[in-house]
Amino acid sequence: MQELLDAIAEEYNRPHRKTNALLAGLVHCPYCGRRLSVIPEFDRWTNGKPRFKYVCPGYRKKECNFKAVDGVLLDEFVVQQLSDLSDENSERFRRILEIKIEEVLEQSQTVQEHNLIKKKRDKLKADIAAQTRNLREADGSIKQFIQEDLQNLAEELREAERQLSKLDEGRKNNMIAIRDLEMTKERLLSFAEYAKDAQPEVMVTLIQTIVERIHIVDKDDERYCHIFIKGCSEEDYTGFFQTAGYIEHNSAPVCDSEQYCICTKI
Repeated sequence: MQELLDAIAEEYNRPHRKTNALLAGLVHCPYCGRRLSVIPEFDRWTNGKPRFKYVCPGYRKKECNFKAVDGVLLDEFVVQQLSDLSDENSERFRRILEIKIEEVLEQSQTVQEHNLIKKKRDKLKADIAAQTRNLREADGSIKQFIQEDLQNLAEELREAERQLSKLDEGRKNNMIAIRDLEMTKERLLSFAEYAKDAQPEVMVTLIQTIVERIHIVDKDDERYCHIFIKGCSEEDYTGFFQTAGYIEHNSAPVCDSEQYCICTKI
């Protein structure tokens, strides 16, 4: 575990310097889509931490009516929710992520196609070399036909090289995706252990390697926290986490993303 924490520390994203906000850049306004800003509340403290709010930039410009969120309480709530995954839900998440990895692996199974195109490329190169030799030895009556054949072979070769390059790039991207999913699985399922006594700079990166984005939405005079996990943003996690009520109620319209994320009343 210490090796992983050291690796996280080496690549950490700094928390907001005045507040140690852990979710800066992750919380989005469900109405206008903008990232919420971190606004300090000077000389005010909650649980021994400087108070701040996550505020939509459009609110002060009167372009958006999203109600600000208590930053300290939201940070603590999200950390607690990630830490409190039950064994049953942990197994569910593990399976979801493993399915995602399997899907990427299936997309990566292009070895046969790659080999076929590579053989075709090698044959084209051999044919071009043979026709080039023929061109040197040919008389004037057939040189034109050999030159036309060489042009066609060269075009086919360029297309084969393009296909091989595309396959190689796809395989590279798939390997990166698999690595990122494996990292998400490891850090998510061991979040409580990694987060224990972690410094804010480590916590910021730990959360950002797990969470894609967060929405706070209002429905029926209740506020809900929608947590989108990296690699799983299209899964239905409604009711995945426990509920907790600490943010004031608001009757603003609800967003339409509930079916695609972990939906938790707060």
